[in-house]
Amino acid sequence: MSEDPREWYYADGREPRGPFSRSEIEALVGNGAVRADTFVWADGMADWVEAKATELAPPARPSSPTPPPPPAPARPTPGARAAIGPGGPAPALSFKEAVATCLKRKYATFSGRGSRSEYWYFALFYVIANVVTLAIDGALFDPDIEFTPVSTVLGLALFVPSLSVTVRRLHDTDRSAWWLLLGLAPFVAAFGLAMAMPALTVIEGGDSETTALVVGLAFLGTMLAAFLVLLVFMVQKGTPGPNRYG
Repeated sequence: MSEDPREWYYADGREPRGPFSRSEIEALVGNGAVRADTFVWADGMADWVEAKATELAPPARPSSPTPPPPPAPARPTPGARAAIGPGGPAPALSFKEAVATCLKRKYATFSGRGSRSEYWYFALFYVIANVVTLAIDGALFDPDIEFTPVSTVLGLALFVPSLSVTVRRLHDTDRSAWWLLLGLAPFVAAFGLAMAMPALTVIEGGDSETTALVVGLAFLGTMLAAFLVLLVFMVQKGTPGPNRYG
């Protein structure tokens, strides 16, 4: 059997075990831990199947009755992969499926999980739509007065689905939506310094320009740090198998 890059799982009773590389799962087949009637799953498979129905094809051995596999998830939408057992990684979506999911099926859904493709395709759609609406505003209204009603309406309409898909993306990495409060960290840091700096200015003989500079640098530095942390979360692969959110 040739090596492949997929991660494999097998069902131990009703609990998924893994991930295992191809060589590791083959070793489990060889020592009998994975039998012909053991349910297995790997990336790209629609659902759990018996090992004998896969390329692993272990030799059938007499054994005690095998417990049923983990409960099957709801039937996936066209083009989407089923989740593992009672939950699992969010399905990878195309650009069209991601936009339809965020704007129609899960416009204000803050539960469950969202894949990287769902999040980043919708982010791309947001950027494209914003560029188009800004162009429309520029063509219809005087750019000198910065009047952008079309793009403003778009921003209001996409605020909820943008927030909900971000929450689902955090859930896919087994993180709480409370991590979004990192976005408030720059304002908290700037407010704290703004309250403390006047006293320090009097004590150390500084001036108001120094105060404004320190507060501004603290705000920008904290904002960059919060942005980078959330960016890392958004690009991370979802947890394999079920987690706290699905």
